[in-house]
Amino acid sequence: MNWQSIQERLQQQPENFQDYLDRDILLPLLLGDDTADLSYWLGKALARKLPLADWDDLVAFFKTANWGDLTLINQKKDAVELRLQGDAITSRLALPAVVDFSLEAGFLAQSWEQQIGFLTEASFDVGKRQQRVSLHLRTDLKDAIERERPHFISLTSTTATE
Repeated sequence: MNWQSIQERLQQQPENFQDYLDRDILLPLLLGDDTADLSYWLGKALARKLPLADWDDLVAFFKTANWGDLTLINQKKDAVELRLQGDAITSRLALPAVVDFSLEAGFLAQSWEQQIGFLTEASFDVGKRQQRVSLHLRTDLKDAIERERPHFISLTSTTATE
C-alpha cells in the first residue's frame, strides 16, 4: 500500500476517508484472508436487520450508505445484472488498496432473496477502467425460502409492507 497516495487522497477527499479507512484498510487488517467471505456474510446479516421492501428502497439505501448508484442492467427469470457506479465507486477504485464489494454483494443477495422468496446468491466484477462494478444475482427458483417473511422497511414510501 502506498501511504503517500493515501495521504494525497485524504487531502483531496477528506469526506470519504472514513469509509475508505473502515472498508479498505481496517476491515482487511482485522479479517485477513477471510475478508471477502466474511464481508459477504456481514452484508447478508445487515440485510436481515434492514429488510428493504423493494427495488427503489435498495437504490435509496445504496445512495444513503454511500455505496454508489445502483442501476438495473438486465433481468431474467433467475438472473439479475446490476451496475454500481458514481462518485463513491470512482473514489474507492482510485485508492491504493484492494477494493472489495463483497459486503454489497451479500446485502443484495439477502435483500433480493427476502423480496422474492427464493434462495439467491451474488457475485461481482470490478471494472476499474470503466469506474464501475457489475453485480450478478442468481436465484434458484426451485429453492423457495420457508421462513417467515420479515416486516419490510420502506425508504421510498410512507408505508412498509409485510
